[in-house]
Amino acid sequence: MKDHHSGTKFMASAAILAGGQSRRMGRDKGLLDIGGQPLIQRVASQLAPHFDELLISAASPGIYEFLGFPVVVDSIDDQGPLFALLELLDRARHQRLFIAPCDVPDLPMAFVNEMLALATPDVDAVVPLNHQGIFEPLLAVYQRSFLSVARPLVDGGERTLPRVYPHIRLATLALPPEIRLHNLNTPADYSAYLLGQ
Repeated sequence: MKDHHSGTKFMASAAILAGGQSRRMGRDKGLLDIGGQPLIQRVASQLAPHFDELLISAASPGIYEFLGFPVVVDSIDDQGPLFALLELLDRARHQRLFIAPCDVPDLPMAFVNEMLALATPDVDAVVPLNHQGIFEPLLAVYQRSFLSVARPLVDGGERTLPRVYPHIRLATLALPPEIRLHNLNTPADYSAYLLGQ
């Protein structure tokens, strides 16, 4: 998807979340073929021109090395995206980190720019609300300051991102009606997306 900020780089890091188990898909979602390339490579190609650091969050080393970006491997297996986010924030060079799942083939980059603009030092996270008013916690911007609040909760066993939100300085942004996020979670989602291309 083209955007209105072509040629500029955001002063932020980006990360693709690819450490899930893909249980509903039955195979690695990041390696699904979309137009002759792996889905995760399609996502990376949309982010890389706009961020001077792109990280890949993975459950094990080796799977995504072909992308040529640093891979952050979960230090403890199967802890979920909140745990992975903390490890990414520890690793990221910038204060702001935009995260995206590996299963959304078309990223709304102009909307990403709007989220980053809201990620000022007085907020810990900027999280979109979808068309049903529900958080999209895995397509969001998190500040390094998120760590100090979230880490004690994670150490106490918390693994659900939205349950951290009442404890942080949170900004939200409604997803515009014209933007549809296609999450390829199941074989049916994948087939429907390919038919719609």
